[in-house]
Amino acid sequence: MNDNLYASFKFDRENTATAVITWDGEAFSYARIGLEVARTAHRLRAMGLKRGERVIMQTEKSVYALICYLACLVNGLVYVPLNTAYRTRDLKYFLQDTGATAVIAGDQQKPNLAPLVEREGVAQLITLNQDGSGGLFERGEDGEPRLDPVAVAGDDLAAILYTSGTTGQPKGAMLTHSNLISNVQALHRAWGWRTDDVLLHVL
Repeated sequence: MNDNLYASFKFDRENTATAVITWDGEAFSYARIGLEVARTAHRLRAMGLKRGERVIMQTEKSVYALICYLACLVNGLVYVPLNTAYRTRDLKYFLQDTGATAVIAGDQQKPNLAPLVEREGVAQLITLNQDGSGGLFERGEDGEPRLDPVAVAGDDLAAILYTSGTTGQPKGAMLTHSNLISNVQALHRAWGWRTDDVLLHVL
């Protein structure tokens, strides 16, 4: 297994092909997505987040959440997405179970989250809203940084996805970088994706 699975995760600054179209019709090219991933990865590192640390993300679905997810993978961070329906009392369990170093959430959640994050000793509470506003995307770095992935191995932990918890406390399913890559490859083969396909994501 390649020691740096994201060595090939590059962005072509000239690639104007559409990667994502948001619900309100805004189009993001592959070049723009790649640039924003690079910027966000640099910002997360500047905040002191290091390879292997857990980052809980409880935000509304958006292209900016996707960018943040990819930036976590590029930095070797462990991405932990949580349903926005979870209340503050639920989050205490997830903070303790993951040992998270940072929480990324919307501005409207900050007043309730800040005291909990402080009590649990979480170093960072970072804001990110559905429209891209918030502390994460407002932090400088207006240039075009080089995408510089942190070296990871295939069996390194990449994400923790929690079950619904219908029969007890939610359980964290641990996914490695190889798991994520294998899932993409399996879908590519099963669906027969082509470069001109369009996926309508309504989940």
